[in-house]
Amino acid sequence: MAEPDVDELITLLFQTLSGLRRQQRREAETGLGPSHQMLLWRLKPRGRFEAPWPQGPSRVSDLAQALQLTPAAITQLVADLERRGYVRRDRDERDRRAVVVSLTSAGEEVLAEHRQRRRLEVQRLVEALDPEDREAVVRILHRLREMNHRGETPDH
Repeated sequence: MAEPDVDELITLLFQTLSGLRRQQRREAETGLGPSHQMLLWRLKPRGRFEAPWPQGPSRVSDLAQALQLTPAAITQLVADLERRGYVRRDRDERDRRAVVVSLTSAGEEVLAEHRQRRRLEVQRLVEALDPEDREAVVRILHRLREMNHRGETPDH
């Protein structure tokens, strides 16, 4: 097989990500759209894998910046998630004028359910690969994540 060119790699990567986004949109049928999901993930404290951005309870302004949405859009999302019992708002202990949004136990549960459904979808794809291909994908994704996290652009 000939070595794929950069355009082909980019196209394949976008097609793969598009398939995963379709899954995320199907999740929206449960009432949580992609923006709701991103906000909930942003509020979840760090787990096994370190995210390239701070996670956990956050101010509305920090959420807006992290998710690249307007503060008004974040306020609307937070209000919707709060009505559902997935987040709560508290005054910031350091600055009583500011509000800190945090995940509730119900929010953690719905997030775990969404994660499990998404994990099963990706697992189905990954299990179709042979072990050598899985190892290569993991190695490449780690490298791409590291480069992205550092803002690195290799010279070629």
